[in-house]
Amino acid sequence: MLLSIFRALPRHNNCINIINSSGAQTCIALRRYSLIANHPEVLDEEERWNGHIPKGFVEVNYARSSGPGGQNVNKLNTKVDLRINVDNAAFLPERVRERLKVIKKNKINSEGELCIQASTHRTQYQNEEDAMERLRNYIKEAYVIPQERKIKVDRSEKSERDRLTDKKHRSTVKQGRRMSFDKYDK
Repeated sequence: MLLSIFRALPRHNNCINIINSSGAQTCIALRRYSLIANHPEVLDEEERWNGHIPKGFVEVNYARSSGPGGQNVNKLNTKVDLRINVDNAAFLPERVRERLKVIKKNKINSEGELCIQASTHRTQYQNEEDAMERLRNYIKEAYVIPQERKIKVDRSEKSERDRLTDKKHRSTVKQGRRMSFDKYDK
């Protein structure tokens, strides 16, 4: 059940106007972030992301929260359930979508939707901002290219020779420290 309808405000380019099922309006600011992944040595020009999540890809549902809220806890729908279909997120490069599916596999349901729930704040607006911020952080994390692990190789012949030579030397040193009891046995 989709409780909200997204419409972009005509006079604000960086805002989304949300109308929920009760007719209340909320304006969510879409802040732009500078990402660690925006450095030229990390990504190609077409893979850079400015932090903007297009409104058509996000589905937001509201429910009653079990968290803080005082007298309003049983009256208002402050819990936010944000979902985005990772496979259909065309604003992300394919590499980032695949990495997002790997690193957040426990948060992706059987339909391929990344589910984020936020209910820590008392207001719907704050919870929605919190969920959007978490989504941005997940995407930032997926943009970072993991370093390749170096596989340990076997020792070279020279290092193996040196190891055996050192081992022999330590053995002779320790043998020299031993006391000989042969002269006392007679």
